[in-house]
Amino acid sequence: MELDRTLIRHRQPLDVLVVGGSHAQNAVEPAILGHSLNVAVAGEHYLKSSYRVPWLLDRHPARIRLVVLPFDHVAYSGWKADTWEPERIWGRYVDWAELGTLRDDRWSYMARWTKANLAPYAGELNTIEQRIMHTRGFKQHSSAQQPARMRRRDGVEVATTHFGLGVQADATLVAAQRRLIADLRGRDIEVVLVSFPVDRLYLETATALGAVHPRDNLRLEELLKDPRVHYFDFSELFLDDTDRFYDADHLSAEGRMAFSWTLRRELVNLGLLSPVGAP
Repeated sequence: MELDRTLIRHRQPLDVLVVGGSHAQNAVEPAILGHSLNVAVAGEHYLKSSYRVPWLLDRHPARIRLVVLPFDHVAYSGWKADTWEPERIWGRYVDWAELGTLRDDRWSYMARWTKANLAPYAGELNTIEQRIMHTRGFKQHSSAQQPARMRRRDGVEVATTHFGLGVQADATLVAAQRRLIADLRGRDIEVVLVSFPVDRLYLETATALGAVHPRDNLRLEELLKDPRVHYFDFSELFLDDTDRFYDADHLSAEGRMAFSWTLRRELVNLGLLSPVGAP
């Protein structure tokens, strides 16, 4: 796992560690934030992060000042909560029996354990190729920009995928987020919750489908009672600026740079980062 090794081998203190799924992966350029790393992985949800992040921190030898976590509509949607492919890779972090209990699906997760340990590459040509080429690890998203026509279509289609089946805040994902925040605070690490930018059509479609912003239904105020837990809502930052988006809910290369400077300024304003190097 290249991202894991990068963090574990990093011997210097870090100002910022960015974790989460593809929104965080595409949105944050760590070089802009200073002494920082982005280890976010496409498809990583809070159940995954609640296992992987402590596993990484237990093996990272130096101080980490703050961790950026997602606080998006989709971060708590259960549409991908049972997605764990490739099981061989996720099996290094997770407890399949515990997950089966949490998800109330013991037989399915027993099958995942079996695949991870006894038939790890069954049906996974990409994983086999990675093993042969000694490049096993998480894939990285391209931040190439799609045509506007594709973005318009994706705004409806992606939001419908996320919320069209009535899948709202999943209790196990919410609980996993709380466990992860508690773990980070127990390590004396500041937590920065971020709602990443989405385009207008995605936001309007998600709202029409009944998606409720997590700040309104996940007891954000309880989390913010801890003075070392912070929140930034950037969901409407680039609503109508299509050049900033790769698709409806992922930033383009241009958007990544603009957002990263915005995030840096906010962190500086909170006194969490040094102002040195700001434009």
